[in-house]
Amino acid sequence: MKKFKGKIYKYIFSSESGFGVALFSLFENPKKIIKIIGDISHMKKDYLYEISVQQFNDSSRNEVNFKVINIITVKDFENDPDSLIKYLSSSLFPTIGKGLATNLVNHFKTDVINKILLNKDSLIDIDGMNSVKAKILYDTLFELKNSFIDLFIEKNLKLDFFYKLNKNFNNYKDIEMVLKNDFYKFAYENNLTPFSEVDKVALAFGEELLSEKRISWLVHSVVKNMLFNSGDTYTDIEKIKSVLYKENLLDYTVPFQEIINKLVYAKNETILYFKDQKIYTKDSYEEEQCISEKLINILKLKKDNEFDEDYVLDKIKIIEDEFKIIKKIDNFKFNKEQLNSLLSFVNNNILIITGGPGTGKTTLIHAIVRLYEILYNKNKNDYSILAPTGRAASRIKEDSNSLYTSTIHRYLKYTGNNMFDVNEGNPIYTNLIVIDESSILGNQLFSKLLKGVKGIEKLVLIGDINQLPSVEYGNLYEDLIKSKKFKTEYLVANNRQSSENDIPVFANSVWNGVEDLSLKGYKNVIFDYDEDENKLLEKLKDYYIKYCPDKLEDSITGIQVIAPMYKNNLGINNLNNYIQSFKNNSSGVKVKKGNSQFKNNDKVIFNENNIKLMLFNGDVGYIKSITKVEEKINISLDFCLRDINVSVDLIKNLDLSYACSIHKTQGSEYDNVILVLDASNWSTLSFVDKRMIYTAITRAKKNLVILSNEKTFIKCASFLRESRKTTLIEYINYKLENF
Repeated sequence: MKKFKGKIYKYIFSSESGFGVALFSLFENPKKIIKIIGDISHMKKDYLYEISVQQFNDSSRNEVNFKVINIITVKDFENDPDSLIKYLSSSLFPTIGKGLATNLVNHFKTDVINKILLNKDSLIDIDGMNSVKAKILYDTLFELKNSFIDLFIEKNLKLDFFYKLNKNFNNYKDIEMVLKNDFYKFAYENNLTPFSEVDKVALAFGEELLSEKRISWLVHSVVKNMLFNSGDTYTDIEKIKSVLYKENLLDYTVPFQEIINKLVYAKNETILYFKDQKIYTKDSYEEEQCISEKLINILKLKKDNEFDEDYVLDKIKIIEDEFKIIKKIDNFKFNKEQLNSLLSFVNNNILIITGGPGTGKTTLIHAIVRLYEILYNKNKNDYSILAPTGRAASRIKEDSNSLYTSTIHRYLKYTGNNMFDVNEGNPIYTNLIVIDESSILGNQLFSKLLKGVKGIEKLVLIGDINQLPSVEYGNLYEDLIKSKKFKTEYLVANNRQSSENDIPVFANSVWNGVEDLSLKGYKNVIFDYDEDENKLLEKLKDYYIKYCPDKLEDSITGIQVIAPMYKNNLGINNLNNYIQSFKNNSSGVKVKKGNSQFKNNDKVIFNENNIKLMLFNGDVGYIKSITKVEEKINISLDFCLRDINVSVDLIKNLDLSYACSIHKTQGSEYDNVILVLDASNWSTLSFVDKRMIYTAITRAKKNLVILSNEKTFIKCASFLRESRKTTLIEYINYKLENF
């Protein structure tokens, strides 16, 4: 490892995440420039640094580069007169030239910087100094002296946190106050994670290990993780105790009663809520309160218009005639369940519609909106059609040929880090909200929607109660149905079923009970069982080649491999690499990420929400090209026929998507689905249940292939986990009784 002193001469590339590539000018010989890479984007031009580096050779360009391992803002040069004169006359100190810098060093002789900081008034005695120059010199030295970045680097604290502090506050005094008083609260309000790194910062700046504040935020972190893993909205003190000691978050010598006593701080500061032996995070409790209150307010709104049923049915006939033309179906008619749903929409402020694939849910969305326009003399400015995922929103638009739809994140103007521009203090107004795929809608996002939108007179939630709930905690959709306080319509009749398609029949058979289920005789459902993983991979290759569309853009919805687990040979990670190996033989520039690499024409999935790019978690597209100009790599993506150009830094938000998890496919449908269950992974038998199998099956429209062994499939499809523990129904009943 080598060390160099110097400063940033020029950035070649820098990013918000911290990664950068730069030219570094050496202090001893400013004309000598080296190229450095690493987490260096926080380094300011003209600041003097000492960097520890590892040398490596870039064979593609036949040049030597240096990877930065450690960075220190240099202060040990202060007693070297020549170095100090160079430093004080640098562009870091505007108006202080070499002559004045020399006068400063000659005047103070030793410990120059500390003497200036201790008595800034003494600067005026220096030949060539004036009040403006003195202020510039003092203020810059003070800021450098009080910079916390050295401590962050020295103690290996997460630099992203420092960047966030620097962005939020204009001066170091405010940063110091936060770091030394309540960094936990700042981290919570700004969604800084993980807690282990937040805790390191707080402890580094003086928080005591067993203070009430630290214990309260530690327990908050434990409860938050427990709720995320379980899907419940609350837990209890014994489970918390078990996790604290089992994961060595507390010393066994600390009596637990002492910990309980310290949680009074968490209660007083509403970090946690304690109700009837149940313990909630601030968010999980307040979200249930918000949802129950907002929904009851909508439910109890007085109806301005009452319509005769025959009058409504006449309007529905007009819509049927319109749909004959739009859908090019000469004999189009709504079935009885759909008619009942349309009538219920007119007669209720809140309507829930649940049904499996092919039961006409998407068609109903178009019909509900059209009926709303006709009956209430409304237009597109009066209603909003939303979905949790981009693919679900696109499907509604494709089916209707006209309706404008949006993801909830886009609608609320997501700004990143779980923040939205549309909120309670900056609301938008609409009268009708229709949400598709509501079964995967979580408490957190739904409560943000209800807070951010005013004027809601009608709310329609459409989904499938048998599908997986949200990846967030809570059991929103099922809870609302089970509360029996909101009109619910059940769609059973299948419009997609034909003599050539048994997928809907098979899905319902699995849900109704697989013990007596025959696994043969289903058209376009293939069971291919084998105990040998290598043989299953060979079969996967054959089926993938058989069903994969020729056109790259058609493969996005044309075929999807689905697996519940990421590890092992039949896990998502290996399946992606395996499929890429035989499906994509593109040459050219490749970008490595972990054990995978990205190439031209790869199918990829975006794994976070990025409002600038208008890309959201779960969006799927493909790589059009990867190019390298000098040291800069650019990636051109295609998402839903939108060309998006990004730097290589964004690769952290992309994964290969030839195979993906069951959760990631929710809201999407594919012509051909290959479901892979790994019998060798113990998590498959303990984690995968009937609801997951049903959700995977119902992603397929034309062909379904199941690769596993028979015992594993039967066991998974027979097992149903208990519903999540929530108190939303309880609070709905309470709010209704006390309205």
